[in-house]
Amino acid sequence: MSQFFGPLNAITGSNIGPMRYTESGPPRFGGIPYDAMEIFSLKVTELKEVAVRDSLDHKRNVLFDRSKENCQTLTAEDSSLALTGPSRAIALIDPLEFEVELRVLGSRPSEETVLSALYFEYSNNSYNYSKSGLVRTQKRSSKRSTIELKYSQLHDPLEATIEVRHKGLCDFHGRFYAHVEYMGEDDIVLLDSRDLKVNFTPDGRVLLSRNVVLIEEGAKLILGVKAWQNGDVHIIVLWKTRLNSLLDSTAEATHPLMLGSVRCLLLLLGLYFARSCFCNLLGS
Repeated sequence: MSQFFGPLNAITGSNIGPMRYTESGPPRFGGIPYDAMEIFSLKVTELKEVAVRDSLDHKRNVLFDRSKENCQTLTAEDSSLALTGPSRAIALIDPLEFEVELRVLGSRPSEETVLSALYFEYSNNSYNYSKSGLVRTQKRSSKRSTIELKYSQLHDPLEATIEVRHKGLCDFHGRFYAHVEYMGEDDIVLLDSRDLKVNFTPDGRVLLSRNVVLIEEGAKLILGVKAWQNGDVHIIVLWKTRLNSLLDSTAEATHPLMLGSVRCLLLLLGLYFARSCFCNLLGS
């Protein structure tokens, strides 16, 4: 373990979570801005948990965590992990440390097998700022598997924390996503319910798998949802604008959702911006 990082099992908390620096901006290390990473996806390319540590609090920022009772099935056709993080932006100050532990479950506990146990670092020392926001891929192999990390490094970006609410009686499946023009064909997947219905809190808030997105200043951000029910598909753009640091810290929008004969509303009630310097991880 690197000298830069903290206790093995400590998880980064709400004290420096999303929206922490909406009003003040994040602290500067050495008086200069620092970069960040956006994670697009983690794919097991050859057939428990994935986390990354940075210098903000040296704790584990969990990217993927599923219990045995709620495990994910990987297939040759769909081998990307359904990411549940990061819970806040990933700061690129000292080298990042990625920790991967994935297990294959059997019918009995004795049949459980380690699929991937990896540790690797990412450093931005040789990063070319002309490629800021460009989607890139790294592969790392262990004895039984290879993982593929898709990410982009952004220079001094804005951090957006997203909150969506549902109003009405209709249940539906949905894929919520964020897209920025420099990502090409890639999206940041906020939630993909697949064969399950979208879950809500009692007050109607959509339980997104992840809700933090990084955007370069001046870039166009699109927030959308593909909703379906009984073969009826509806695609909505919840919000679209070109971002700059002078934006209000929140944004709101309301959109009707028609599925068959049932009508409900999707409300973008929170889009909170903060000056940030972090890194996007993309999900598919």
